[in-house]
Amino acid sequence: MKKMMPLVAMALLCLFFRAMGQEVDITSKGIQVGQSVPDVVLSGLHNYKDAGGRSASSAKISDFKGKLLILDFWATWCTPCVAMVPKMDSLQRVFGDRLQFLSVTYQEEKVVLPFMEEVDRRDSKKYGIPMIVGDKALHRLFPHVYLPHYVWIDGKGVVRAITGSSEVTADNIRKVLAGSVNALVKKTDFQRKFDSGKPMFLGGNGGNGDGLRYLTTLTGYQKGLAPEFTSGWIDEGRSYRIRMVNVGLLSMYKYAYSTVASSVKQNTLLLVADPDKLTKKGKGDSIRLWQEKNAYCYEMVVPRERYENMLLWIREDFNRMFPQYQVSFGKEDTDVLALVMDPGADKSTSSHKGAPYVDVNAHGAVLKGGSLFDLTYRLNTLYLQHLGKPVVNHTQYARPFDLEIRADMGNVEAINGELKRYGLKFVHMRLPVDRLTIKDRIYDGKVR
Repeated sequence: MKKMMPLVAMALLCLFFRAMGQEVDITSKGIQVGQSVPDVVLSGLHNYKDAGGRSASSAKISDFKGKLLILDFWATWCTPCVAMVPKMDSLQRVFGDRLQFLSVTYQEEKVVLPFMEEVDRRDSKKYGIPMIVGDKALHRLFPHVYLPHYVWIDGKGVVRAITGSSEVTADNIRKVLAGSVNALVKKTDFQRKFDSGKPMFLGGNGGNGDGLRYLTTLTGYQKGLAPEFTSGWIDEGRSYRIRMVNVGLLSMYKYAYSTVASSVKQNTLLLVADPDKLTKKGKGDSIRLWQEKNAYCYEMVVPRERYENMLLWIREDFNRMFPQYQVSFGKEDTDVLALVMDPGADKSTSSHKGAPYVDVNAHGAVLKGGSLFDLTYRLNTLYLQHLGKPVVNHTQYARPFDLEIRADMGNVEAINGELKRYGLKFVHMRLPVDRLTIKDRIYDGKVR
């Protein structure tokens, strides 16, 4: 069996999206590389002079015939776009009449012109690149999501490349002028349907969370979902997930504070005014009605390299999510069922090679390079929980162990009969063991 290890918590999402059916390539919807650009009217021009050297506020694509025209889609709020202004100005001077940069923005002139005046003052230089403000026509022809965005149009009005800023270099301009465009990397802008007023990924909003690295989610009762605790590796082993569905808060706390070496499942003390909010005994409709008011759904996902932190993070998460309770965790003398080892027992190192194998079920147990904690943990959480006391490993032996027994795992006497040949047995003792205590948090003399 797999060990049920506690998990992590963090309200942080760091996503890496892969191309999927939910994604749309926005750049594929407009004019593509190899297609001709319609001879549209370009209005809202500034810093532009026509063929006769006269200032003009409009032009056509055909007016740039014989030149390499590079459309620079930008915005004043785009820092990388503004950083490209000096570079484009320099390249424009180097290539002269063979090249024409044309900056294009959807923003209005009342925003753009004062901004560019400030850029000129900052750099102590007058940049003379023509620009179009309040544009709609070119944005429709060349749809995109991310800025800056560059469209390279040759002297015949044919699109030769669609790139990002890293491709805008003197070497690449020479190649395109010479008729070679294969070296330029195409810019592709993917976009997903997303409603910023709704939670991310719920109902497919923004995708399904593929590539998700960190996640913490808490909701109330969710109708139609069966109660469950599940955990395991996901995303091809890159992340680990713990999920609690429609369960009571006491069970959630026990899970958060349980490890293979602890015993809080059978050793929890509730010092609260209303324990029914934490746990409820009953059957049928009474349980369902209690769940609707008091059950929660919780999920955490963390990357492999943060797996060891999960227990701590999930506890911190619950402290933030349920501030009405004060939780303490420490050792107290308690009646337990303890696994002990005879002094003369064989303590040789396990002969098992490879990953540890553990299988504990109702009819027996197999450990191959496993831990005796695996055995006591499973008995504590499942097969001997009816004893009402913690089942603990008191052998002081933590190295890999080989064991194979067949017995009714709900019967201590039957288990001891099989464990005898390994020098092991369960005995009733009183030991200091982990205890989970949950109290009401008091504010100004009142229960919160």
